[in-house]
Amino acid sequence: MYASQRSDKSPSVFVAAKAAIPIPVRHELVRHALIQAALDPAVRAIEFIPTVAAYGSVIEIDAVVLRGDDGGQVLDVVETRPVRSLDDEALALLAVDHLGLQTKTLSVVDIGREPRNANCRLVWACRHYRVSAGDRVRVLQVLAEEGEMTLVRAAAQCRFAVDAVSAVLALACLNLIELDLTSTPLGPETRVRRRQPEGEVRHG
Repeated sequence: MYASQRSDKSPSVFVAAKAAIPIPVRHELVRHALIQAALDPAVRAIEFIPTVAAYGSVIEIDAVVLRGDDGGQVLDVVETRPVRSLDDEALALLAVDHLGLQTKTLSVVDIGREPRNANCRLVWACRHYRVSAGDRVRVLQVLAEEGEMTLVRAAAQCRFAVDAVSAVLALACLNLIELDLTSTPLGPETRVRRRQPEGEVRHG
């Protein structure tokens, strides 16, 4: 269950490796959606666009944009839509169209879909785990040489970590590796692969 937590005060921020700047967050549902985006292999970058200069004026849109190989999508969480007048809503839609962006609409049901929801929460809880340089290099090297493997096998490459699994999950939060978080609950057989450079096409 998600509590409806909207703040009318200054927003908190979401910080992730995929975001060049902190992303303002006024609702916990948006935060959960951003966590999932930060761990989604299809999302390359997360941006925040506060205003757009278009049609002879500066239009406030406060848009969170998810960038992927196919372009950008404005994150639209149904239950957290801002209250706007019809005129302001029309201007915001025009501004989004002016930027050439599509819209990614999510509901509380979409965000809470399992096993992705629980998996992302478990992985994100490890984001502050400090991974040694040696362990980072070993995990990335073996993934580069051998390709996709299980989580338990990738964790076996960590020699200095007190919690080797958390170390691997932290690398996912750093946008260095990718995890399959949609197929099955997180476990020893969860698939792990090295993050591909931007623009590189995955085969197979």
